[in-house]
Amino acid sequence: MARGEVEAALEEWRAAQRRLEHSTNGDRDALEVAVNAARDKFQKLSADHMLERIDALQDAEERRQQATPSTPDYHEAAREETEIAADIWESAARNDQETPDSASND
Repeated sequence: MARGEVEAALEEWRAAQRRLEHSTNGDRDALEVAVNAARDKFQKLSADHMLERIDALQDAEERRQQATPSTPDYHEAAREETEIAADIWESAARNDQETPDSASND
């Protein structure tokens, strides 16, 4: 799964949250349902993406451990580990910073 799918789901959630914040009483219930659905979609996609990245990290770690130290295979796997770990960290931080702050975000 591409990170773009997660980002698109986050934008859908944020847009739904904005619509809810500017709603009138007549459409509030439907908008709350839309916010909850968008949040659930984002959380599922985000969790799936994170699991995929963790699996990739574990694969790179296994390849590094099985490779002879100081060989091209060893260094390639070590670089992949570093890149994937940084991606996981950045994704988690970005999600934490960018998710809507709302009562439905419990």
